Amino acid sequence: MDAQRWRRARELFDELIELPREQWQEQLLRRCGGDAGLEHEVRELLAADAGATTGAGLPAQAPAVLADIAAQEEAAEYARLQGQRVGPFRLLRPLGRGGMGAVWLAERADGAFRQQVAVKLIRSGWDAEAVMARFQAERQILAGLQHPHIAHLIDGGVTADGKPWLALEYVDGGDIASYCDRERLGLDRRLALFTTVCAAVAHAHARLVVHRDLKPSNILVSADGTVKLLDFGIAKLIDPASLQVSGSRVFTPEYAAPEQLRGEVATISVDIYALGLLLYELLTGRRPYRAANSTPAAYERAILDHEPTRPSQAVVEGETGSDAQALAQARDLSPRRLRQQLRGDLDAIVLKALRKDPAQRYATVGELLADIAAYQAQRPVAARRGNWRYRARRFVARHALATGLAVAAVLALCLGLGLALWQAEQARQQRDLAVRESARAQRTADFLADLFTQADPNVNQGKEPGAGQLLDAGADQLLNGELDEDPHAKAGLLLVLAQARRALGGGSSGDGLIAEALRQAERSGDALLQLETRELHGAMLGSESRLPEALALLQQVHAELPADDPRFLRLRVRTGIDLSNVASGLARDEDTERYLREAYALQQQLPDDAQTWRADAVVPLAFRLIRTDRAAEAETMLRQALAAEQAKPRPHLLRQARISEVLGMSLQNRPDLSEALEWSRRALELKAQVYGKRPHGGLTTSINNYGVMLMRADRVEEALPQLRRALELRREQLSPEHGWIAQSLYNYGRAQDRAGDLAGARASLEEAKALLIATDTDKGRDETAIRRELGSIARRQQRWDAARAELDLALERFRALPRPDAAETARTLAEREMLDAQSGSARRDCAQAREAQTLAASASRINAAERAFLQIVLAGCLADTGAQAQARALFAANAAAVRATPAYPLRQQYLAWVEQRIR
Repeated sequence: MDAQRWRRARELFDELIELPREQWQEQLLRRCGGDAGLEHEVRELLAADAGATTGAGLPAQAPAVLADIAAQEEAAEYARLQGQRVGPFRLLRPLGRGGMGAVWLAERADGAFRQQVAVKLIRSGWDAEAVMARFQAERQILAGLQHPHIAHLIDGGVTADGKPWLALEYVDGGDIASYCDRERLGLDRRLALFTTVCAAVAHAHARLVVHRDLKPSNILVSADGTVKLLDFGIAKLIDPASLQVSGSRVFTPEYAAPEQLRGEVATISVDIYALGLLLYELLTGRRPYRAANSTPAAYERAILDHEPTRPSQAVVEGETGSDAQALAQARDLSPRRLRQQLRGDLDAIVLKALRKDPAQRYATVGELLADIAAYQAQRPVAARRGNWRYRARRFVARHALATGLAVAAVLALCLGLGLALWQAEQARQQRDLAVRESARAQRTADFLADLFTQADPNVNQGKEPGAGQLLDAGADQLLNGELDEDPHAKAGLLLVLAQARRALGGGSSGDGLIAEALRQAERSGDALLQLETRELHGAMLGSESRLPEALALLQQVHAELPADDPRFLRLRVRTGIDLSNVASGLARDEDTERYLREAYALQQQLPDDAQTWRADAVVPLAFRLIRTDRAAEAETMLRQALAAEQAKPRPHLLRQARISEVLGMSLQNRPDLSEALEWSRRALELKAQVYGKRPHGGLTTSINNYGVMLMRADRVEEALPQLRRALELRREQLSPEHGWIAQSLYNYGRAQDRAGDLAGARASLEEAKALLIATDTDKGRDETAIRRELGSIARRQQRWDAARAELDLALERFRALPRPDAAETARTLAEREMLDAQSGSARRDCAQAREAQTLAASASRINAAERAFLQIVLAGCLADTGAQAQARALFAANAAAVRATPAYPLRQQYLAWVEQRIR
């Protein structure tokens, strides 16, 4: 039966085998169209399959049984052959199977000299006459091939029972694809190995031999990188007259050329096609065809009917990010770089070798090698059939230096003709610019000199004004018409004054400086100055809790910033940080981290002297990581940033303070808080050096954070005055509705709770909750944490209904967050479980306590001591439901750890309650 009829019979078999047996006859009559021969072949296949899958009532186990039988037969044959003599060689162990032959590692046993070889033996159970003919042909072919990269024939003969054998050079190595991946060879080294294979195949073709079964497993690479081509078992000699060989269907389907599948006569083109498949796999790690299923028939249909995927597309198509990364890393490249290198010439070379029509492939292996050599030398490749632009690009790449010199000479000649006129015009423009800049500098100097004259005690009758008074005086002068004749200088000074006022904690978006700066910047026509002014305005709106306005303005600035102009780089970093702050306030978690990651990446491009606190994404990004249970990543990032800052000739005190402060926060969940406290204290000292005794928002933040750290370390008596002072300062410095006041109330209330002042704690937390509800500045996130604390206080005061209302709402809101907070949810579940236990609610299981434990296991902000307390909560539930023994075991294992923690006073009541229940 020819190839086309065989393919059709296989397709019908695959379709009909899925149908009930009683439908086979009807479908055969309908689908075979009166072709009795085809109908007979399909019926025979179906009957053979039915016979193989019946008997003993175990059709589903038949394939496994047959495989086991085959394995047993092979094992028996190997056991029989091991140690036997074959000619002058002794068989040691099987290496595998190739075609119809078993391959053995053997050693010379005649004592002449030591030698290891690969002995190929006929496999039992096949047509001996046909196989012997093939072995004889292979021996004849190998005898005529003498090439350093073809495993050469050493000896041959016939065994005592009449089976032929061949002794071949033994290659101790792995297949070429695995070797390339294991050694992580780049594309150049893979191409070098491939050209070695091509040279060996070309040697065979020159001796009128077609291999017909080229595939990675037939090409081995030894440990020292030597390539050897194996297995000419189905090779054929070419008829010198027709350059063709017979079309026998003996091949590996996945590596067969279309004409082999069609049963047509084979030429050297089948080897060229196979070389294309090999090159495709070496470059991409993939096969060029995507079959609908994994059956041989499906893959054959794909080879015949589908066009191969371009290599540059195959390395990313259908891959996950991690798969594409691993594939590229095996080639010592990034996924993007791998795709770039494959696109173009290598795509064209591979696809030309894989053409369906043999006449459209490379005519010889030499032509394929010539195109690869052209690619490596950056010359045009024939496969591209490039136009003049493509050829010009390759010429320039190949002769970059000569082309560059020639172009430079031509340009120099052309430009030289107009150089004198250009220089004259430039000189005139530079002169005018120098005059303008000199006048602007003089006006700026005059303004500053007049401003600082006011600091002279002789002028102010012995009074020494502070920095804030000087800034106010300068602002008054600029707002009242000073420097109106130079909008660029005036806008720059206004912007500096606005930034300085904000740094001192006294500036606001409504003091007139920003509006006037923007008006003057627009008059000047300086795009950078305009965007800087709008960015500062947006940052001020954000710090005033006017978040929607700030977001709209900053997004406009972000969209208008040029991505390719280095002058705008620092402003792009600052705008990203501002946007992240606003997005965080609006509880837009994904946007918060996205803006921070972008800003942090851009910051790495800034020179060291430009990475000040105003362009520092490290601190807010690290804080974000800490809040989302990634404290270890934050710690690493912060330590690196701090070391880099301290290594500068003139370290920036404020930047060191900010990094130190958040570094302390990254360590706050460790059992020993001494290092965290030290970094927090150091941050406070550094900020005191920067701001002195002046009240400033940055200093207030450090006072608040140091107080929180003291409270976590169970130094509540020291924490209370710090947190009270921070609250008082924020009430003085900020508007009454500002979200930071609510934050201070929350922290102070928690400290009051730790100190045993439940009434005071409740009052502070209720005020914080009311402020957040009124302003909605955080979309309910911090308000939810406050509700949980209020629920805990109500539980301990036995106000069961109030506790239940607060905790149920808190739990609902924590679960609804866009990015669930495992730590806060676990704490709320534990409070809800304790409420149910102490209030006597009817409960059927301990689901809340168990879920709290599960969430806590993945939350880095819950330390070991808090996890121990969650075990106590579960013990209380188990005791309440009758599982006394398990409850006692949990209590005994965790009670000591809970008693040793700083938070024990808050948990003492519940611990005593559980202990009483398990007695």
